[in-house]
Order: sequence, then C-alpha cells, then structure tokens
Amino acid sequence: MNEELNSGGSQSANVNPYAAPTSDSIVTDSPRKLELAELWRRLVGALIDSAIIFLAFVCILLVAMLVWPALGKFNHQYPKLVDLISVLVGFVVYIAINGYFLAGDGQSIGKKLVGTKIVRENGAKATLRQIIAMRMLPIIAISVIPFIGGLVATVDVLMIFRKGRQCGHDIIGDTIVVRA
Repeated sequence: MNEELNSGGSQSANVNPYAAPTSDSIVTDSPRKLELAELWRRLVGALIDSAIIFLAFVCILLVAMLVWPALGKFNHQYPKLVDLISVLVGFVVYIAINGYFLAGDGQSIGKKLVGTKIVRENGAKATLRQIIAMRMLPIIAISVIPFIGGLVATVDVLMIFRKGRQCGHDIIGDTIVVRA
C-alpha cells in the first residue's frame, strides 16, 4: 500500500500531511531584508507633510481669527497656552489628513509621494495605533516641555544619521521607514 501512495506522484512523497500550513507571504524577522529609505526620501517626505499641515493650519487659523477676532489678544495674554493648543490642533490636523493613509499602508501623503512607508522592525505592517501611540505621541508630549522639548526633538531627528537610519521616534515605536 505504501508503494501505491508513493507512486501516485513525487510531490506527495516528501509532504507531511500533518504539517502546519505554509504561505509565500512570510513576514521577515530581519530588517536587513527590507530596503531602508534613503535620508533624502525621508527628508523630502517630512517636508511635504509639514507643508501640507502648515497650509491646513494657516487656513484653520485664518478662519479662527475671522470667527473670533479676540484671538490675537488671547495669544498675547497666554502665549504658552496658545502654543500648546497649536501643537494639539496640528496633531489633530495631521491625523485627519494622513490617518486614513497611515492606517492603510503606513504612508502619509509625503511618504506616498517619495515612495516610503512605515513598518515594524520585523517587517510587519505597523497599525495606526502603533504609529500614533508609540511613534508620535511620546515625542510630541516631550516636545512641548520648555527648553527640554526642543533639545529632545532635535536629538530625535539627528539620530537618523546612525547606521540603522532610525530616529528616536522610530526606536520608541519599534518601526523603520523603508522603500515602498
């Protein structure tokens, strides 16, 4: 009977019918197999995202000044509060504009235009929650602290010049930016 099973085809001779199913789309455990995004791509993508957010923020500010003319006086009386509100509004605007794209494929509009995306260090898809809660919020929270925040934000960005091309927010979020 073994001869009948083995003679049916060479393919079934070496296959274990009790083995776990396999797939061609296996997530890699090594970031080396992924092509890290070049520094210029990351810079241009960040600049594009910043320009889009800046334009959206200016539009919101203009509308706010038309609706509430006392905004200028409020800004003069409470500049730190206005700075904090500005950071929060900027973050909300960023998520409103890019959240859908980040959730879908780990790409903001700037990253789409330059051909990069955010993935986990092991190559798996980064969820929107991971991108926001682990990658963005810690740096934003620290950046609003007077004196220290600016220093931390600068060090965060300058860490990209290390061998693995990870900024501080990438390390905190367990992410890398790769070619899409």
